[in-house]
Amino acid sequence: MKPLVVHSDLPLIMAKLAFSQIGQSVGLERRNYDLNGMKTKDEVHLVWGMKYRPKIYKELAKQKNLWFMENGWFSQSTGFTIDPMGANGLSSLLHSQLPRDPTVSDEMIDSYTKDLHKRMKTHKDITNERDYIFIPLQVERDTQLLYWSECPARHPNRLQWFVEQVCRAFPNERLIFRPHPRDKDTGERISQSCGAFRGHKSSTLESGGNTYQWIKHARAVISINSTVLLEALTFLTVPILAFGTGLFTGNGIFLEAKGDTGRLKEIFSYSIPVERRRWFLSILMQRHIPYKMDFNGDTSFYPELNALIKMTKEI
Repeated sequence: MKPLVVHSDLPLIMAKLAFSQIGQSVGLERRNYDLNGMKTKDEVHLVWGMKYRPKIYKELAKQKNLWFMENGWFSQSTGFTIDPMGANGLSSLLHSQLPRDPTVSDEMIDSYTKDLHKRMKTHKDITNERDYIFIPLQVERDTQLLYWSECPARHPNRLQWFVEQVCRAFPNERLIFRPHPRDKDTGERISQSCGAFRGHKSSTLESGGNTYQWIKHARAVISINSTVLLEALTFLTVPILAFGTGLFTGNGIFLEAKGDTGRLKEIFSYSIPVERRRWFLSILMQRHIPYKMDFNGDTSFYPELNALIKMTKEI
């Protein structure tokens, strides 16, 4: 069995923990992002994060012995996800026709989300506000915004442009924008120089609490392609709008504006069947691989992890 070669700038402590619990002799070796080093045929490769443009990753995705690795979503600190095609707008989940695994019942999904909400302390009220539109912002330099935001503005003004459009679309709604914890500068620029935000009678920037706590009491959630859109999915009935492209694209789980600012106003007239959202949640559950879990050697619940382990045995 060959080791898994992880191409990453980050320490592999958590990844080692996860793979050590699989119950199989899988070693991890860290290397840099040298393209030739990712193309060896007698090893299994995991590429963590994006260092190149999407076209390079599309080419790498043709390799049968390579997967792409990212932080997961329920929550990012508790697990990771692997995908043979890539992350975000490159994911194999775009326009997915995957059938729902019959072993993932509604009861399992409800239990999973209930536990998640408990861990994220959604019972704790962080505000007296209700019936607002929640708009989580992202990191301006993030690859999701760089390649898949559908915003015509360029760095460092994409988020400011987006905030302008939301404020203009909803002049009479309560709007709560939440700057990304790792991009406070964007929030400061918006509060100082975003005319539509400053002129809106009921919009604020809020940094307290966590995103799940804000989603719980939101009338709707609007974002470009943030992971928070997937978090909002766990509440099943909250209206959700994605402005850009992401792994959710083409799956019919929330309203997709695809860069059309005119569609923002449709958020309250657009509905998605709960069962459709349960279907996609079941897919995401099987793609979110916990860092801490006793697999007992059984990876069958996680199809991509199962395929990766199988590949290490074949090489």
